[in-house]
Amino acid sequence: MYDFSRDEDFRREWDYLYLRSVHAAALAAFERAAWKSEDEAYVALATELRNRGIEAEPDALVAGAAVISRGEQPAILRPAAGRRKREVTPRPPATPTARDQLSNSFTHHNGR
Repeated sequence: MYDFSRDEDFRREWDYLYLRSVHAAALAAFERAAWKSEDEAYVALATELRNRGIEAEPDALVAGAAVISRGEQPAILRPAAGRRKREVTPRPPATPTARDQLSNSFTHHNGR
């Protein structure tokens, strides 16, 4: 029998679908419970996650409910959430080799 948990593509797709479900649940809870009490936001978030088959950590639910009750979007709903592009740092200039130094010595020669 094939073990899908070891397949990199399967795990990547699973993570993608899981994050989409969490995003949808957070969005639904935010739209339904914004500006309400923290308890109501907690219940709304827990219900939305449970409806999608996700059992959330209690600490994560409390943190999400606190953010939603303040009327702020959870981090997963912000535009910058998700993968960030890695900053490309310029490579340091290569140290010249003996061959480079030799060829550079002829660059100022007038061809005589």
